[in-house]
Amino acid sequence: ANFGSLVIGKHIFINNAVFADSVNFAETSVKVFYAENTTFPRDPGKIDVKGLTYTGLSVKVKDVAPVDGFLYLINQSPYNGKSYKALEEYYRLDGYPAYADYVYSRYKLRETKEGLHYSGWQWWWNQFLGGFILFGTAPEFALIWFAAIIGFGYLMFRKKEKMVTAIE
Repeated sequence: ANFGSLVIGKHIFINNAVFADSVNFAETSVKVFYAENTTFPRDPGKIDVKGLTYTGLSVKVKDVAPVDGFLYLINQSPYNGKSYKALEEYYRLDGYPAYADYVYSRYKLRETKEGLHYSGWQWWWNQFLGGFILFGTAPEFALIWFAAIIGFGYLMFRKKEKMVTAIE
């Protein structure tokens, strides 16, 4: 099904549909995007939502958690950071900052996996931020790492009798 480059003034409502092959929503503009009880292709790359713009969203994909509906479509689409950023902004403006942070962390993970070359500094920086503070969405992880470093230092230097001092 090809819905690419359509400009629809109101809503797209897809209910109980089964898309067996590829689905293209690229560069489509709608006011509200509804898809409920819909089966989309499971193969990565068979769905394209790159450039899809919307002001309202309700996507419930069969066999996918309800909150992950549209994120599932983005994850199945060819990598495009703008789709993740648009969804993150949508949830942030709609009053769901925790889910916006979740979308942002999924975006950075996918950017690290598919959007960046491992030899570049940004790939290494993403690896560091992802492992230490989940790309800034969980700064409390830094406390865990800090405690681990302090704990390691304590274990290494806890017995004074095993230390060689400069005076000896």
